[in-house]
Amino acid sequence: MEIRAENEILILDFDHTLFLSNSTEEYLNSAKPRTLVALILALLDWFKVWNLFPGENKRTVYRNAIHVICISILFPWSYFFYKQRAVNLVAEYLNSDIVKILESKIWKKVIIASNGFDFIIQPLLTQMNIQVDVILSSQILTTQNGIRATGKQVYLQKLLTYDELQKSTFISDNLEDKDLKNIVNEFIFYEHPKAKQLSAGQNIYIPFAYTHKSKRGNTNHLLNVVLLEDYPFILVAYGFSNPISIQLFISILLVLLSFWCIYEACYFENDLYELRYESKHNNADKIEYIKKKQNSPFEVYAWIWAAMLALSGLLILAFKPYEAHNLFSYELLIEFITWMIFLIILRLIFRAYTYSSSLYRVAISPALQIARLVGPSLFLSINFYGAFFIVARALSRWFSYSIYRAGGDRKAISQPLIRHLIFVILIASIAIVEKDIRVLISLQFVLTLCFSVIRGHLRSLVVKLSPQEGDTLSKLN
Repeated sequence: MEIRAENEILILDFDHTLFLSNSTEEYLNSAKPRTLVALILALLDWFKVWNLFPGENKRTVYRNAIHVICISILFPWSYFFYKQRAVNLVAEYLNSDIVKILESKIWKKVIIASNGFDFIIQPLLTQMNIQVDVILSSQILTTQNGIRATGKQVYLQKLLTYDELQKSTFISDNLEDKDLKNIVNEFIFYEHPKAKQLSAGQNIYIPFAYTHKSKRGNTNHLLNVVLLEDYPFILVAYGFSNPISIQLFISILLVLLSFWCIYEACYFENDLYELRYESKHNNADKIEYIKKKQNSPFEVYAWIWAAMLALSGLLILAFKPYEAHNLFSYELLIEFITWMIFLIILRLIFRAYTYSSSLYRVAISPALQIARLVGPSLFLSINFYGAFFIVARALSRWFSYSIYRAGGDRKAISQPLIRHLIFVILIASIAIVEKDIRVLISLQFVLTLCFSVIRGHLRSLVVKLSPQEGDTLSKLN
């Protein structure tokens, strides 16, 4: 890298330039316990907490600050662990090419201009033992008007005169810094091939984090698919056959999350297969994300989470204050083992789906659709209304999926309308066989059909307001 000899001032970006990693992510990655930290960071991202703040470019300005503040408050020992790591981090990620430039001459000023946080950068600079005269960086409590919001150009023009800027070299890997080439004598865009692209907790499994960031992440999967799609349908299908209680609601939710941990592992395997053999992915960032995950122990941790969530749900369902000492019973163990066997069967069916041709995928799809709602029947009661409602939903989704696989336009049909019709036909068949018209006017039938219709209208509204989201929901198996 050649520097103009006449320049007297050196301005350096920090992350991925002087320091070949991301200092903020390294700080967050130092916090312990790492799994809990990763879970909190995932929740902050899912809920997009930065949208609560004023101004434009909210994510750029506030996201990292929110992450750092929350982790620092909840885990105040994080900074201690980070300072302990600083020596090793500098030894591994200090950019020797930039060090050579620093040592090549006596600079009048060396300035660090970074979007990173001052208290995070300082321990690293202390270990680097290099000449640094000024540090322009983010201050954790002045984010709104800080360098992230106003830009490095404003800060540099306040710090340096016009003549000094005309004798400056700026080195950065950040595309956003390219506007500075208009105010400095020399701008060098520099990307080091060994720069580490780090995201805190990236090797830690957090349920739904993969689905949220992979190709299925066009929607908030946890909210739109799990909580607003499957959960209400399960409550309606089983709610009339079991005593209604807070325990029931919480238990069903935890068991459903357990199911989706394994379903997410199935998605992961399916995505890897498509990436290697079908070339369906066209988003470079998401392809890179999937590749980063391909060697991680993804499925092992998915099974651990699935087991913990299922056991918690079954314990809550079985809890009785006057029998708390008998909570871990033989019946509970049988239910837990049965549930885990059910998940193993699901995993095998989905694997067969993944490695099958399109024709066989269409044949296997109904089993996967039914599995999404039928699991709670292993430990909860269900009557024919609930069972037929599950079948109606599964068949309507399968019908839409079959059209998609055949190359047709699934938007041309109404999946909710098909669900209503199948449900009514199935219940009417029972009324005919039993010769009992009361089957068609029972409270459960009327309320379930009303729910199906109302839910169908709400879904249609979502699709109209956000066609991309509706299309994504239709593709999910």
